[in-house]
Amino acid sequence: MDRSPPLVLLGIRTSFKEDLQASLAELVYGEPLRVPGELLAASPTTRDPSGLITQLRRNFEQLRPVPAARHASPTVFVHKDLADSTRAFLRQDAVRRPLDPPYSGPDKVLARTKKTLPIAINVGPVTVSTDRVKPAYIMLETDGCTVTARAPPEQTSQPAPHPSAPSPPAAVTTRSGRRVRLPARFNV
Repeated sequence: MDRSPPLVLLGIRTSFKEDLQASLAELVYGEPLRVPGELLAASPTTRDPSGLITQLRRNFEQLRPVPAARHASPTVFVHKDLADSTRAFLRQDAVRRPLDPPYSGPDKVLARTKKTLPIAINVGPVTVSTDRVKPAYIMLETDGCTVTARAPPEQTSQPAPHPSAPSPPAAVTTRSGRRVRLPARFNV
């Protein structure tokens, strides 16, 4: 029977932590644990109870809180392309049903500050934290190559295609080299 794991745990719990100025056992139980070698030692002589209370009061008057050390501080990631993107995805911070997307959008960015981003969503302009958004990208296909680019700037003066003149379906080459004809509703 191997007794090393309990002894290792006892060693971890009785080791002195410099930043806390105490061991973990002292923080939990208020006094240090007795390690196996101390169990065989003679017990200290009994003291006068009034002297013990006086010493205890003196010790508590000198007791000062120890500043806690933050061993891990969470850092928030803000994408560098968010500074000049025209559209962004908004993270939905709510309980979602299965298969609901975690982000909505892409929504138009109206302005920017260091910590907030006013965006236009269906209900109107909403100011959100930059922690909740990520920049929107689009996929461009040129000469059989797929290129990732940021969302293009808004174009204001493009005429809408005439609904009575459907354009013929265009053939698209996929990455595997297969030629596919998409329905007319996908030709934008």
